[in-house]
Amino acid sequence: MKCNCPISDTLIDKRVTNFAFAGGGKVVYTKINKGLTAVFIIDLNTFKKEKILNYGKYIINDFYYSDNKIYFSGIINNQNDIFYIDLNTKN
Repeated sequence: MKCNCPISDTLIDKRVTNFAFAGGGKVVYTKINKGLTAVFIIDLNTFKKEKILNYGKYIINDFYYSDNKIYFSGIINNQNDIFYIDLNTKN
């Protein structure tokens, strides 16, 4: 099935599986490459992209942004839980 949509440009990135708005014109998203997942953040004003979680064998579901932290549910190291990344420290 092919979409004949008038909009065909990719705004965020290619191979995006999940995304959410993260305040200040930023979007956090997951991207898949060779079966591995990484987390990126993009500034929609400048289109500068930054990887905030390296590629790995993760399953990441929903994102939630609050107080400069990105919370997400997912499976990392075979542990299903709620995790967060502090955008100030990138930890």
